[in-house]
Amino acid sequence: MNLKDRVGLAWRDELAAQIMLHLDSIDHLEIIVEREWSASRRRLGALRDLARQVPVSLHGVSLGLVSSGDVSVERLERLARLVDRIEPEHWSEHLAFVRA
Repeated sequence: MNLKDRVGLAWRDELAAQIMLHLDSIDHLEIIVEREWSASRRRLGALRDLARQVPVSLHGVSLGLVSSGDVSVERLERLARLVDRIEPEHWSEHLAFVRA
């Protein structure tokens, strides 16, 4: 296996112009799921286009997989819709205690 250094960034609107200018130098982008819950169709389309240019992961931070309560079905459904719309390389979630 040939390993090489890779560069990944978290997507931030404030960095968008520079990210787009240097996409050829970026190996991976992470998009925080909760920031996109109320994204417009246009924005989701732009994120989907981005995911076709560079590997993207959707990363959630509030599902609460190790919280004391049940995982929210609504949050899972929202995540599934976002994955369907953006078509990332993969998605991930914090294993965090976020609700009691």
